[in-house]
Amino acid sequence: YDIIGTSFYPFWAETLKCSDFTKWCNLMIKKFDKDILLMETGFNYRKDTETGSRGQLYNMGAYEGFYDYSEEGQRDYMIELINAIKCVDGGRCIGFLYWDPIMVAGDGIGWSMKEYDDKADKNVISNTTWFDFDHKALKVFDTFRYN
Repeated sequence: YDIIGTSFYPFWAETLKCSDFTKWCNLMIKKFDKDILLMETGFNYRKDTETGSRGQLYNMGAYEGFYDYSEEGQRDYMIELINAIKCVDGGRCIGFLYWDPIMVAGDGIGWSMKEYDDKADKNVISNTTWFDFDHKALKVFDTFRYN
């Protein structure tokens, strides 16, 4: 293999912050001498999805109470994460992929098609995308102005 691919979500990591991700990357690089690609990350810009459900990432792990469930909170998390990636020794974390910036709210948009009725399953991440429920770009795009 050429690189190590991993995920980092505050929800799933529970007690870990972006600085812990940097430490983990440095440990893996030292152990395996491979670059790392952050294959998945995500962060809520609001607490609920368009249907009012809490969505898949229903809390912010170690960031609960630190960042708001808001456009600014999502943006600020991404700025922190990109800065943590930049702090990996030798620039060996080569980037990130966001899951899923475009799975916006809307009819027919969901995880998969259900076999029994051929309709889209529910969308449990419409509150983590980079577009609001009206499909307008969120402040998370400012992340790239600052990095």
